[in-house]
Amino acid sequence: LAAVGLAAAIALLALGHLVVGLVLLAAGLALAALWAEQALRFRESPLDRAAATTAERARGLAGLAVVAARAWAEQGHRVVGLRLRARLLARRRRPLLLELGRAACRDDPAEVAELRRRLRELELQVADCAEQERAVRDVTRNRIREERLAVQATEAHQPLS
Repeated sequence: LAAVGLAAAIALLALGHLVVGLVLLAAGLALAALWAEQALRFRESPLDRAAATTAERARGLAGLAVVAARAWAEQGHRVVGLRLRARLLARRRRPLLLELGRAACRDDPAEVAELRRRLRELELQVADCAEQERAVRDVTRNRIREERLAVQATEAHQPLS
């Protein structure tokens, strides 16, 4: 009945009968929702079981999409913050390199050693930012992978014995 109502509504809308078509469309959608709810609840016929399985799968995939969007949104600000910090640290590298070159030209071993130590420290901080970013991405990907496993279709097998 729902399918007939929806088909008639589409035909009426296509023919320009807007009001009757919209009323019939609303009625058809209401009947389809009622049928889907009954199919999920009772699963009496093969069509009901197929519709219920499809609806459950769609609900699971929608949940996966929500989890993925939430996970990336929650962790996105951390990734952006780490990238910004790495860029700021990288900007401080160039002046240190220029100063190191000047100290080497002046043949000042104490200043050269100090500038090299500062450069190594700066490079370690940049590498630490990159490692933290990778860790955040890995945690987020694992969270989404676990949710994806939860919504994968499963198969029932008969026992071997």
